[in-house]
Amino acid sequence: MLCCKHYCLEILHKLARKPLIHSDPLVDLLGQITSAGKKQGMTAAAIAVRAGLAPETLSRMKARKSADFGAVERMAAVVGLQLTLVSIQTSRAERVSSGSFFD
Repeated sequence: MLCCKHYCLEILHKLARKPLIHSDPLVDLLGQITSAGKKQGMTAAAIAVRAGLAPETLSRMKARKSADFGAVERMAAVVGLQLTLVSIQTSRAERVSSGSFFD
């Protein structure tokens, strides 16, 4: 039987080896588009349709972790966002928290 201190250290060690945040850039990007759409009362399906795509396109892109750049760009435009490039010297966490994936 492990004492409380050792048990806690074991749990922390296990957690340190597992990513706590999903870090796929495409999924993050599509999530930002979806979030912006929700703030405007749009579902993911509505965003896709307004971008001239099939209703299930956005959810399929997330699941497959693959997307056509033009389609992503059109969906971003539907919710009033524009895709931009950011220096790789800036951490992704900083870009996500500042919202600078889009300008």
